[in-house]
Amino acid sequence: MTKAPLPQDEFARLTALRGLNILDTEPEGAYDDIVKLAARLCQTPIALISLVDERRQWFKSAYGLDVKETPRATAFCDKAILTPTEPLIVVDAKHDPRFADNPLVTGKPNIRFYAGVPLVTKSDQQPIGTLCVIGTQSRELSDEQLETLTVLANHAEKLLHLREATIELLSQQRELQQQQQELTRLGRLSLAGELVAEVSHEISQPLCAITALSATLDVMNEHRGWEYGRTSALVGRLLEACDNARQILSRLRQFNRITPPEFETCDINKILGSTVDFLEFECRRNEVDIKMNLATLPLQVHANNAHLQQVVVNLFINAFEAMSEVAAADRSLMVSSRQEEDLVVVEISDSGPGLTVSDDVAFTAFESTKADGLGMGLSICSRIIEDHSGRISVSSRTGKGATFRIEFPKAG
Repeated sequence: MTKAPLPQDEFARLTALRGLNILDTEPEGAYDDIVKLAARLCQTPIALISLVDERRQWFKSAYGLDVKETPRATAFCDKAILTPTEPLIVVDAKHDPRFADNPLVTGKPNIRFYAGVPLVTKSDQQPIGTLCVIGTQSRELSDEQLETLTVLANHAEKLLHLREATIELLSQQRELQQQQQELTRLGRLSLAGELVAEVSHEISQPLCAITALSATLDVMNEHRGWEYGRTSALVGRLLEACDNARQILSRLRQFNRITPPEFETCDINKILGSTVDFLEFECRRNEVDIKMNLATLPLQVHANNAHLQQVVVNLFINAFEAMSEVAAADRSLMVSSRQEEDLVVVEISDSGPGLTVSDDVAFTAFESTKADGLGMGLSICSRIIEDHSGRISVSSRTGKGATFRIEFPKAG
């Protein structure tokens, strides 16, 4: 038995085969139908879709044969894949020096006739197996039968190409999700970076209080000047200052989380209220008057709290920057929430000059509303809202400010 040489680029061929994730998978009707048709139209007792890995030929589908695989060393298909552009026809294996002493010829299933059409991957054109028909008597295929076998092989190949395309699509989807997660993380880092300088001023107040109160307690301890009432009050103020500092740092830290978002039922009014509290110092620094017109009843949405806060913070910061061009007395930000049928609607309106890009491209990546911006903030906001099955839109008029409208499905 003549051992078949390896294909020219065996490593690439095996890589392409493994990339399909098809070896040892369950039977599939589409492949089974092809081998049944091949056996019937070519009038052979056996038809196979055979895939050749480094040590065996494994049958994705087999008609007239009970085994799932045979050693590669005895596989007719191992020689067929050496000529991927043309079929391998063996009229009489018993008198063919390549196969005469092959165990599959001298023993069961007593192969005499073989015709195999190579199956080739689409992306890198690697022969990974064959559609073959096998007979126990020497014979030839008619031109019509050979053409039919080739057509059926093309259909089997297209099924493999579809699998290949699906795997590639899923891979791209995973890569895109990873990129989107990284963009979201970078967006949170960017927001955190913009806020760190200002939050450092805000946190300096409780830190100074902690330092002063600690110094006072230290002096009292040194002079044994303990008075229960005064000491208790000082300790209470010290704990209050520590708690204020902890809350500020906790709010800032949530914008730099890398863990996958967890969704839960949230009250959008609480998210808006806590975000306004978080940005209180920014409001004072930018001399912006914030007006709240929130629904009186809770507005429940299925959401990730931190991600929605990121969106609101981004919109607030954009508004603060836009209104820097407006006289301090005219700087106002209106935040409203309400229910419209099955939707929870949030609107954030500023009194700035309006957008510098058209409303329909405001959420496009790299289209910035700022002269020196990269245009990622609103794009990330849009994607976050889409991840929440929501929608964000904007309307603006030159000199009249901008209104961002966010719609969510109402939870429950």
